[in-house]
Amino acid sequence: MTVHKDSVVKIDPTIPFEPAAIMGCAVPTGFGSATNVADVQPGETAASAASG
Repeated sequence: MTVHKDSVVKIDPTIPFEPAAIMGCAVPTGFGSATNVADVQPGETAASAASG
């Protein structure tokens, strides 16, 4: 698989695979949902359910 350098995250080798794996799906999905769909702005609070 080839990905763009902006899609790569360096993970500290001491972090177990399972918690680190969310960096590729849940985190960007939740952030993208909040910023691109819900238009959450800095200083606002939002909750996201079932993202990722």
